Amino acid sequence: NGEVITEIKFNKIVFVQSLRICHPKETPHPTLLRDFVGESDAKSIELFVCARDCRQSHRPFVSLSDAALRFNVKCDGKKSKRRAVTNGKVATNHILVRGQFERASLIVYGYIDEEMTHTLAIKDDDDDDDGDDDM
Repeated sequence: NGEVITEIKFNKIVFVQSLRICHPKETPHPTLLRDFVGESDAKSIELFVCARDCRQSHRPFVSLSDAALRFNVKCDGKKSKRRAVTNGKVATNHILVRGQFERASLIVYGYIDEEMTHTLAIKDDDDDDDGDDDM
């Protein structure tokens, strides 16, 4: 397995609190994610996660943890565990995940900031001004 970098984009501003890689055939939230079944490779996976900070344009991506997040992926029928990020104060709509894996069923936990999503959407609309007055 070579190193993989995967982008995950959200349609709202979120604050990521923890991540989870699901075991093969695991259904972690059957009432919320009815069709989701884990398909991760059975092994240990280390992930480095960074996020685009929507509030700091001079630092486009910042790390969400001090070190790699290690997940032990098993086929033993037990529930997988979440790993908390150490930098959960980053407002983002875009994360990058880097690690060595073929398949990783990743769940991102956190909370949505509706007010910031709305504020940044208005700002983005203002930035798109092409000089034409819409009448």
